[in-house]
Amino acid sequence: MTDLIKCTKCREDFDESWYATDYRRRSSRTPWCRRCLRAASRLRRTGLDQDAYDALWKRQEARCGICRVPFSDDCPARIDRTARGAVRGLLC
Repeated sequence: MTDLIKCTKCREDFDESWYATDYRRRSSRTPWCRRCLRAASRLRRTGLDQDAYDALWKRQEARCGICRVPFSDDCPARIDRTARGAVRGLLC
């Protein structure tokens, strides 16, 4: 059985595969799980927090806003913006 590690951001327990490698740390793992790291990166890059992103995802039913193709690993979601920077939706 693998040991569970508590994420310091969301406070949920995950096995170590949920944590990115960081050899500068004694445990060689980041303190935040991959989901929290991804959300923090998205907030820093786009200004969208996880709740706003989830609302877009749900409103578009996890599909591209133009061609309606479902998002997948081969076709990841990206955020579409207007010329003034307002978020329009998610595109493939």
